[in-house]
Amino acid sequence: MPLTATQVRDRVKNRTGHTDNAIVMDEVNSAKDWVFNRIFNSENGPDLLGTWATEITLASRTRDYDLGAGLSNVAIYGIKQLWVKLPTDSRFTPMVPADANARAFVENDSYPASDTTTVATSHPVYYETRNFDMVRFAPPLPVNAVLRVDYWRKAPDLDTSTNNTLDAGDDIPEPALEALVDKATAQVFILLDDSRWTEFNRLAEQRMHEAGFVLHKRAQGPARVTPYQYRRRRIL
Repeated sequence: MPLTATQVRDRVKNRTGHTDNAIVMDEVNSAKDWVFNRIFNSENGPDLLGTWATEITLASRTRDYDLGAGLSNVAIYGIKQLWVKLPTDSRFTPMVPADANARAFVENDSYPASDTTTVATSHPVYYETRNFDMVRFAPPLPVNAVLRVDYWRKAPDLDTSTNNTLDAGDDIPEPALEALVDKATAQVFILLDDSRWTEFNRLAEQRMHEAGFVLHKRAQGPARVTPYQYRRRRIL
């Protein structure tokens, strides 16, 4: 079973002797962000963090939209794909990412601000992403259109009350939890001006490196070897 937030906190407290729960949890979550960024920036890392098929029904004609707010203020690290189901559609269709200066985007985004009626009635619908989670649609989307958002998100903070049991797919993956504990331990030791922080920081780096290999092999499975054969006969 993966560690709970309480277990992570208590292990850091036992190692360091620090007794303030709030301070220790602050460092635990700082270490969590360090681990998360390492996973996200590693080869094939972002696909470990995809959250799929979150649907949002638009309550009004929409040209610019704050996905962060629409997804209950989740910290979005990037959009993998946007889909839309127009009121006349029976299924979702992928939207087309585009630069705001691309000809196709400009042609579908050239309506004046006074135009409050023109909306998308067919596909493709283009979108541009700004500042991670702000999107602009071209043409604007009509009321009751449904967005499906595939996105990369920041792992939520560990909290002994509200996020004690760590869930696969939302929180830091289990193979990286030991690196998280080591990094949090090092950071608490820095607060205490204790030189042992260097050893735990080294352990965190080493374990995070090893965890990266484990996470990347999630699809292939463990390494397979050919069983040793004491003797092989050759027929000439």
